[in-house]
Formats: sequence, C-alpha cells, structure tokens
Amino acid sequence: MKLTIAEREKLSLELARARELAGVSQRRVAAEAGLSHVWVGFIENCGNGAWPSRHLLTVYARLCRMDTNSLLLAWCYVPDGVIERLRQNPELCEAILTA
Repeated sequence: MKLTIAEREKLSLELARARELAGVSQRRVAAEAGLSHVWVGFIENCGNGAWPSRHLLTVYARLCRMDTNSLLLAWCYVPDGVIERLRQNPELCEAILTA
C-alpha cells in the first residue's frame, strides 16, 4: 500500500501537531531518534521526499504519548510482533485477506 501525497501531508501535519501539543521540540525528537532536527522538519513538512523510519515513529509515539501500533500502521509499517504471529499462524493471513 502506498500513501497518496494528500494522505502523507495529513499524517505529517498530525505528527507536528502531536509534537507541539506534547510540548516537545523538533530538536528533542531528533536527539532521541539520533537524527538532525532539519530532517525532522523535512518529515513534518513533507520536504525533500523525507519519509519517517519505524524508529522515528516509535520515538514520536513515546514522546507524544501516541499509540505506537496505530502510528506505524498509518505510515504503512507492520507493528512489531505481527509478522512473527502470522508466521506462527499462517491461517490468520487468509482470514485477514478475506475479511
């Protein structure tokens, strides 16, 4: 699944809003994620084709008190543990795909 430009812009704005509401700076997000604050700004503004990594999204979730799994899914990442559960229970794939 790919996000449309409009969906990506909406998600980027939601990251910025959540960060601001939590009183967290871009510099703090960047420091916690081991990135440049400029890169965090690119992600929040959809600049330079920037796309957040799983790690960065988990940092946002922790710092901004967001649900990690929902955030990962919104950005088309599979939450931790899901792949392993599907490997252990392949019949779940069929159930999900036909639901």
